[in-house]
Amino acid sequence: MKILLSALLCLLCLAPGLGLAHKSSDSYLSLTLSPEGSLSGRWDIALRDLDLLLPLDANADRRLTWGEVRRAAPTIQALATRSLQLRNGDNACTLDPASAPLAIEEHVDGRYVVLALAGICARGDALEIDYRLLAGIDAAHRGIARIHLNGRDHALVLTPDGSGRAAADSATATWWSHVREGMHHIASGYDHLLFLLSLLLPVALLPPRPGQPGPWRDTLMLVTAFTVAHSLTLGLATFDLIRLPSRWVESAIAASVLIAALHNLRESAARTRWAMALVFGLVHGLGFATLLGELPTAMGPRLTALLGFNLGVEIGQLLAVLFFLPLALTLARRSSLSYCRLGVRSSSLAIALLAFVWLCQRLFNWQLIPG
Repeated sequence: MKILLSALLCLLCLAPGLGLAHKSSDSYLSLTLSPEGSLSGRWDIALRDLDLLLPLDANADRRLTWGEVRRAAPTIQALATRSLQLRNGDNACTLDPASAPLAIEEHVDGRYVVLALAGICARGDALEIDYRLLAGIDAAHRGIARIHLNGRDHALVLTPDGSGRAAADSATATWWSHVREGMHHIASGYDHLLFLLSLLLPVALLPPRPGQPGPWRDTLMLVTAFTVAHSLTLGLATFDLIRLPSRWVESAIAASVLIAALHNLRESAARTRWAMALVFGLVHGLGFATLLGELPTAMGPRLTALLGFNLGVEIGQLLAVLFFLPLALTLARRSSLSYCRLGVRSSSLAIALLAFVWLCQRLFNWQLIPG
């Protein structure tokens, strides 16, 4: 119990860092390579990310204006040139981010600078992408890319390490890349993990039922309810059938963690948690969809991305359950009273306090450009 409580208290001490919005840092890249070898497309980069990389706030008032962004256009375009390199086999492609004036577009999580892209690239079966935006600054950053090559759409998730490849025969590799992203998303999604932990904390106190192990059965109910719910809204959001502002989704996720943790303080809370998993799982699915909801691609690649990403989320979730539940059951068998006091109540209070910090930070998020 002391180990479990200590780990949770460590998370609490990291609240200022973990309390930032769960919405990951993303950019959106769309490229088309024509049979004649001409490249065209656009690159949407979040203003908040550009503000980390460039001195855009000229008057240091912590608010970006369109005038400041427009005056920094050459600097932004130079950054794009350094951060994105393309090759087709042994041939480097030319790419000009200064082919058109900058524009601003609103995404679900804020405002983005839009750079029009144009260039020339030799014909071939593959397009290699050297993607370096936020390299060494934010390892969790992702570039969501749609590449139209040889008559096919490729949905890619680019990481700042420079790796990325769209090829005619890369469907399996692309699918596995989305599986890995799903696992990464759940592993780095502290709010999702703490919501699941809050649901599972009281399960170890359930007595076995006749003919079936109570804790494992209730865990199965919880995980199934959570999976069904978040898979539903993940699918709807991925295909753009439902879309809510990221700020409100992430605030609702923080509120779900807070409510689940406080719910543990009730004496009869354990056997009603599957309903909470089902209801709040719908909200968490919208949070999972932040990486896929704006994929500018056709039905087939989008479905491939959804299935791979969802499988990765489920694998990560299963590994978390398999790690936590045996440990919790062992501690509860040694002393159910101590586990109830430390493992459930004290840990739930720590999670609730951390979730409250998240909720406050997400509700009162500072917008870089005033609406």
